[in-house]
Amino acid sequence: MYASCVFEGIRVELSKAPYQNCTFKQYLVVVDGGSMAIDGCQFNGCQWAFEGAAANGIAFLKYLCSIDPSIAAMIAAEFGLTEKKKLH
Repeated sequence: MYASCVFEGIRVELSKAPYQNCTFKQYLVVVDGGSMAIDGCQFNGCQWAFEGAAANGIAFLKYLCSIDPSIAAMIAAEFGLTEKKKLH
């Protein structure tokens, strides 16, 4: 477990370890669909990458949204998105 650490300038896969009250600066943050334990962390100036199962899930949601507006509305509501912030 990483606790109260500051990480700067490299790549981190969030499923590789638990993170508590950590700060990530200028990082490439990778979400790969694995189990994650993140509590109280801050992400400043980070880039995000979705790989593996996470990328597959996002691609499937994107497809569903493109074929059925009611699904897009349901997903937007689930994520708390306002009408000004639409899923594409």
